[in-house]
Amino acid sequence: MPVSFQRAIRFELGMQSRSKDCELLRDFAATGAAKLSRDLVYPPDGQDSARLRACANWVSNSKGEDCDPAVDVQVPADAELVLAAGAADPNVECAVFRDAVKKVFGPEFEPIATPGSCYFVEPLHRLQIEAGATAHGGAPGEWLADPNGTFKDHQRTSFSGNPGVAFRSKDDREFSRYVSPLGNLDARGHVRLGISPQRERGIDDWDRSKVVSAVDVARAHAVMELAMATHFRATR
Repeated sequence: MPVSFQRAIRFELGMQSRSKDCELLRDFAATGAAKLSRDLVYPPDGQDSARLRACANWVSNSKGEDCDPAVDVQVPADAELVLAAGAADPNVECAVFRDAVKKVFGPEFEPIATPGSCYFVEPLHRLQIEAGATAHGGAPGEWLADPNGTFKDHQRTSFSGNPGVAFRSKDDREFSRYVSPLGNLDARGHVRLGISPQRERGIDDWDRSKVVSAVDVARAHAVMELAMATHFRATR
């Protein structure tokens, strides 16, 4: 029945129940749900989260973390100014990727601003995109070196003349690209894009072994290329 994820009421038939009893149980449950308080139930097509608008689609393991639907802001023209602005405001990070994600992945992906990062989320939860452009967080070359061996499939790459690195998590469930808009992999600051499949909303038997598809990897490449070509020029 359409009750919230914070509190749940379960209606159950015993093992000896007959198929016709299911209709009786459904009617009983529907009647009971109709008498519940408004703050407990939500309609079948309603929002099943207390978060506002696009933030309701954010898959996060952190409870109580701040989230706001991103607002469109101006992206500075200079690479260093972009990184500084992105470090101060995740809305700038979203603005760097907003048009590229919409064009490549589709308009159903909406940007949200969280502390220190931007995400693009969609209602079905099939895929989540994490994006950023910041002076914080180290240089792209640190992920290429990866002294702790946390990731795999490290590759040097380039986007609009800007050097970058690409790698995967060891379980193949995350794929990331980090690029230096300053023309140096060892320079502090980066532009990043990460994608990961999520448990699809409403699916109980979700395949936990699901990995990032080759199609989505290609899309991530296209998004990064478009974002870099739009907002950054190779400095060397």
